[in-house]
Amino acid sequence: MDKALDRIFDPLRKKYVKLTPEEAVRQLFIRFLVGQRNFPESHMVSEYVMKLNGMQRRADIVVFNRELKPVLIVECKAQSVRLDDPEVARQVFEQALHYHSSIGAKVIVITNATTTFAISLHGDGTFTMLKDIPSYEDLH
Repeated sequence: MDKALDRIFDPLRKKYVKLTPEEAVRQLFIRFLVGQRNFPESHMVSEYVMKLNGMQRRADIVVFNRELKPVLIVECKAQSVRLDDPEVARQVFEQALHYHSSIGAKVIVITNATTTFAISLHGDGTFTMLKDIPSYEDLH
């Protein structure tokens, strides 16, 4: 196999990374956020490292506002992960909510590039399903 075909450039990490099914979704979503929702690459991180229950974890994408506070967490799954299955979607949201407990953010997104869900988290512990991904300006 041609090595050039099994790698993709991640503009956030500024390097080539292995092209896995999940990585393909992450890179598509980064391009969507930058190109369609005006998110600045300079305020986004791929594979954001955090401590959770004493263990190191990585959120797929974390977006920060101009004050460098996290405002959006994105959990990417391979297209083969059936997010249209309510139980699977619930499990993926729970994973992202665990990250939220460490990072804090206004919005959580889960995507497999075919199906995407977003929720807005409120200070009282409730949430609202969003019809669309907010623009960067809307997250302030």
